[in-house]
Amino acid sequence: MQIIITGGAGFLGARLARTLLAQGSLSLAGAPAAPIERITLVDRAAPPADLTADARIKAITGDLNDQLSA
Repeated sequence: MQIIITGGAGFLGARLARTLLAQGSLSLAGAPAAPIERITLVDRAAPPADLTADARIKAITGDLNDQLSA
């Protein structure tokens, strides 16, 4: 499973990412839990170092509108 968190470097986004990483898997709509393979954090600021140290984290830093128009 791949997850995108907009605002991923902020307080709530980083906390959500840490919780998902600790959980390791996620179940959607009652389906069996699937392992979390990648979490992409999108934010104007860089995410905390503890998150970027995890191989499952990918960070995209910049304005989301700029990313969409590229």
